[in-house]
Amino acid sequence: MEQRMHDDLSTFINDPSTRHTDIDQLVRYLRSRPEAASIQKTLPVDEMEERLEFAKKALDQINVTSSIKSLWQMPMAVIMTLPLDQLRILSQQHDDRLSNVGNPLQWSTFHSLSSEAEELTRIFLIQGNQPSNKTNSVCRDKMQSELCSERDGRRCVLTGTLNPDVCHIFPFSANSSEEKSTRLRNISAVFYSIVGERSSLVLERPSSSDECWNMICLNKQLHSWWARGHFAFKCLGVLPEAEALTREAGTGGDVRCIVKLQFHWLPLQPLGKAVEGQWLKPLPNADREAWVRDWEQRSIDSGPQVKGEDSGFVAAIHAATSRLVQTGHVINIVTASMEDGLRMKAMFDIQWACIRIASMSGAAGDPTFVHNPFDDLDSDSMAEADENIDEDDLEG
Repeated sequence: MEQRMHDDLSTFINDPSTRHTDIDQLVRYLRSRPEAASIQKTLPVDEMEERLEFAKKALDQINVTSSIKSLWQMPMAVIMTLPLDQLRILSQQHDDRLSNVGNPLQWSTFHSLSSEAEELTRIFLIQGNQPSNKTNSVCRDKMQSELCSERDGRRCVLTGTLNPDVCHIFPFSANSSEEKSTRLRNISAVFYSIVGERSSLVLERPSSSDECWNMICLNKQLHSWWARGHFAFKCLGVLPEAEALTREAGTGGDVRCIVKLQFHWLPLQPLGKAVEGQWLKPLPNADREAWVRDWEQRSIDSGPQVKGEDSGFVAAIHAATSRLVQTGHVINIVTASMEDGLRMKAMFDIQWACIRIASMSGAAGDPTFVHNPFDDLDSDSMAEADENIDEDDLEG
């Protein structure tokens, strides 16, 4: 292997088409060491068993009013994604019918929570150019968009390229009017199950999440793929920025913090009518664990991919080093305060849950799943071509 690499390198350097800039770029590639964090490969056995047991209880609950014999892929994806402590609350209600006062989940059966998760997931996958009628919507805050662009260095946070889109993490158009905010408040239980009391960041009022902490810079191609469920960001945590902590200690002012995000490619869904409605496919009880483990393995193996013979790549390259953007790579977003960092984490936690549910269930990329749940309210598009936000959410 080493000898072959030496031979290939010599051929590359001596080839008449090779320029000095090509050699310089190769050196940068070889010297680059992207920050990365270990990937949680699979659910621990005990957690998997607990989630599968909850799936059995959920089916029992549904069978009270129907004759369904097995759960379909969408609710199974919800069970495998929502925080385990919230599933335990519902499981306790199943066992002893005791209410947990003060928790909105006390009024939610699993069936209704799963339906809410399905609708929320659909919001993240809206696609198609639709006529836009902004008369009932509030205007976007251009100042907040500019703050995001400045914070991210006016570059895509993954590729380092200039003139990126400024993307809302939670879609701006999802709560851009009073009617839409009311619709979201009707699915408040699923928000609460993911981010707890920080669900108010989205539900409080129209455009309440049109803030810098709900924005990130991505190039146009990645922006489109994000909405298709090709990848997602997992928030690893929020930490005080060491330099800021030292400089501002004792001043009583806000301390800047670092939001650590881990990039994850997710399994591509095949194209064509053969997979339409995959998210509605029943899962026999005996196949549940194998189905989850298969998706986990495909997630681990996901990376720069080909969508089919001669169909092109789904991949991203950091422009400065030519390194492929890989699952596990970490990017750091510096926010103005710890509170802003925690707000951003909440937005990414919602995004992580929605896109995982879409990918695991087979809904991502399925045109039968993606339709605008707000079409009955007005014609204000929730998306550009297929995205988390619409065209006016973009800057630069």
